[in-house]
Amino acid sequence: MTLEDGAIERILTAVGNHGPADLDRDQLRADLEGVASFYRTGRDVRNKPARRRQDLLEMIARVKALQADLGHPDLHLRFLRHASALNPLIADLQDELKSAPALARMLGVHDGSAFDNLVGHWLREVFERHFCQPATSGTRSAYTDDITGRFIDFVEVVLKELKITYRDQPYARSAIARAVTKAVNG
Repeated sequence: MTLEDGAIERILTAVGNHGPADLDRDQLRADLEGVASFYRTGRDVRNKPARRRQDLLEMIARVKALQADLGHPDLHLRFLRHASALNPLIADLQDELKSAPALARMLGVHDGSAFDNLVGHWLREVFERHFCQPATSGTRSAYTDDITGRFIDFVEVVLKELKITYRDQPYARSAIARAVTKAVNG
């Protein structure tokens, strides 16, 4: 996911430009794009892992069958050279299969939802590193039930810029605050 031009400025405006004077905008952009990639990968890994494993096993079997067919003695010899060209694909598929548990651990698959990890861990870390202030769950107004706070503002705009939604709707500020609270409380 690539952030559009102007996204970093809109994010900084939402935070009230309360970052350090030497804030590295390019690094902030790179970090946010990396976080978006982690989020999407984490969401995909959570989605039917048994089906994903089965699909990988089936792909490996199909590629190996094609490889065996290409090496069949009844085929013209010029096809034989293509059989060995499939070895890197087979190796990549097998690596994907073997690395799935480690990837799931790295992405916090068993430590909450992809959204909880995105907000409560990854965006929280980005915010604290770039803005040199703690990322909190905000303050709830006693009168209006609104939630205020720089980190909440930051996340709300980042999610919008990264086009991360819940059922095609923006995440509520209360959902953002809950994700932070979950992370802080462990």
